[in-house]
Amino acid sequence: MKRSSAGLVSRVVDRATQPPVLTLFAVLNLVVSLTIAVNHLRSVQGVLGEDGSIVTGDFMAFYTGATFVREGDGRKLYDLTSQYRFQMELAGPPNTKWQPYVNPPLLAVALAPLSALPYRYAYMGFAGLTLLAFVGAILLLKPELPALTRDRLTWLTALLLTASWLPLFRVMVGGQNTMLTLLLLTGIYVAWRGSRPVLAGVFLGLLTYKPQFALLIGLVFIARGMKVALAAAGVTAGAHYFLGAVFAGPDWPLTMLRSLRGYRLIEEENLSAHFSLLPTLSHSLPEPAAWLLAGVAITVVIVVVVRFARQIEPGDASFPLLYGLVVTGGMLVSPHLQHYEVAILVLPVLLCLDTLLEEGRVPGVPARLLLAAGFLLYPAYRLGDTIGFQPLFLWLMAVFLWDWALLRRAGPVRVRA
Repeated sequence: MKRSSAGLVSRVVDRATQPPVLTLFAVLNLVVSLTIAVNHLRSVQGVLGEDGSIVTGDFMAFYTGATFVREGDGRKLYDLTSQYRFQMELAGPPNTKWQPYVNPPLLAVALAPLSALPYRYAYMGFAGLTLLAFVGAILLLKPELPALTRDRLTWLTALLLTASWLPLFRVMVGGQNTMLTLLLLTGIYVAWRGSRPVLAGVFLGLLTYKPQFALLIGLVFIARGMKVALAAAGVTAGAHYFLGAVFAGPDWPLTMLRSLRGYRLIEEENLSAHFSLLPTLSHSLPEPAAWLLAGVAITVVIVVVVRFARQIEPGDASFPLLYGLVVTGGMLVSPHLQHYEVAILVLPVLLCLDTLLEEGRVPGVPARLLLAAGFLLYPAYRLGDTIGFQPLFLWLMAVFLWDWALLRRAGPVRVRA
């Protein structure tokens, strides 16, 4: 009887996690998501909702920085007092919260024209830009997913599931810049895979608008001796610095670092929403044990990623797995990783799935159940304070270890001479 029940469960899971049943679920999920998004965008009249809470994600911070640049106040870009006053006037009572702009200047400069619009329309325009960034990432990635795109129904299902995954859909319409990060990470992969080092370097240089995601990739490029890509990244990052110097003053990196110290105090109240190694351990363990353990764990992640990266070439069948490991490893070692940035995991998951299917292997029932749980249980991030750590850390570690296991199975690692 137990065997019969287990077999029935396996058959149900098998049917539910592949087309056409999975396709139907994806369609319904997207319809629900679009309905919620349209209602949300229609309800946004300003920064605050009816209950007085901020309803535009991090966009108030971006709008603040962009306005300072557009109005010629770029030298106040990292003046937290000026930002606070601006946002209190922008939102009005009963607002008591604010969102410091602490990104490098590139984002503020790029959004400066958008800040000329009234806040509501600027917010909708930004949502349109993030939607375009998602479309751009998909168009770049599609040719690199031969197994998932070989069958139209399979690709349609994968595309609908990706687009309607709650954290990813949320950042597209919720005022976050995660889709821009995903676009640049995808661009680096496609350019590196296609042996276009200059383009890979340009994408990496542009990623300095959110430098925590560029650090591990840059280290991998150094370990592989990718001089052309590094030079292109350096030139692009240099252009970013000079652009910032024009609008925010030549000392903007120093003023940004000073503002980050003040921002850190604000973020400590929100530590349970972060899910990379350092904030997760800092939230769960006392100092200095948290810092010591985080330092060891971060070192291990870097060593593992660099070890694989030094011996796998862009043309190798396991290269998609390598890049997935680079992305998840970069997320683990990042000092700042908010819950909604779990949306970036869609890139390594798609690369892992495509590699498995291309090898003629289909994920088993346990793997499908874990993927389904990862898809459905994003709202568990709200339990961070209750359980003592951010549960999305388990999502990130699971994908990193899955990727690592697939790479290990692909063959022995031999460091190149």
